[in-house]
Amino acid sequence: DDDTQWLVTGFNRQPKQPVKEPDAPVIVAESADELLALLTSVRQGMTAGEVAAHFGWPLEKARNALEQLFSAGTLRKRSSRYRLKPH
Repeated sequence: DDDTQWLVTGFNRQPKQPVKEPDAPVIVAESADELLALLTSVRQGMTAGEVAAHFGWPLEKARNALEQLFSAGTLRKRSSRYRLKPH
């Protein structure tokens, strides 16, 4: 049957090549300093959403910036809140 043949062969398209996600961009030192100053002023810490809203950043940029500081040992993380490590 032509209709069935069309249905079966119509879905045999070539798969798309996966788009390579760019690696997380390194945060600029200036924005890191601003972020650390903000976290210093907020005792209870902040979530990525709060940081994004404060700076007008996309959520992913705020999350990447916080995760980089966390990985560097500058911040500690509890649940979704990031705080400065006590000295």
